[in-house]
Amino acid sequence: MSKRIGKFAIAAVLLFTAGAALATEVFDVWGYGISPGAARDDAFSLGRQLCIGNGYFGASVEEVQTYQSGGGYITYGIAQCY
Repeated sequence: MSKRIGKFAIAAVLLFTAGAALATEVFDVWGYGISPGAARDDAFSLGRQLCIGNGYFGASVEEVQTYQSGGGYITYGIAQCY
């Protein structure tokens, strides 16, 4: 019986450790530019820099919305760090 409990405890620790390693953080990012492409590139660049600055290896950035504002464009995106 105690061997079964020991195996279960080891399995639980391994699953918890694997889950913690896969945990990610999500940030809102805003990019600004004179064209929609420039604003998008700025948001993607800022998302990657934010994740790397927080100790992650990289980021997956998704554009949510790009809109015109004044003389330029603004892109709102979501950066998921990994």
